[in-house]
Amino acid sequence: MNGDFPSDGKSKPVAFPEPTQSATNVDGIRCLALEPLIELKLASGMSPGHRKDLGDVQELIRFLGLPKELSDRLDPYVQALFLELWNEVRTPPPEA
Repeated sequence: MNGDFPSDGKSKPVAFPEPTQSATNVDGIRCLALEPLIELKLASGMSPGHRKDLGDVQELIRFLGLPKELSDRLDPYVQALFLELWNEVRTPPPEA
């Protein structure tokens, strides 16, 4: 899986990372760190049939209260999409 590409398997700037370089420990469980997880979800969600991954990122933004500036730590390939989703989640709807 390391080096493979999310969703459609086609070459793109975001690939599955080396686990030893992108893991974090959460309550004694090794997990993929937040930034690589978001990058993979966004890159996957760009492919038809994988739009749920974009909803997953929106839920992470909402539940964790992720800051807009997190985009600065993401691969440029997915930065604009993260900001678009962040704006959808964090911008209050206009009053009627």
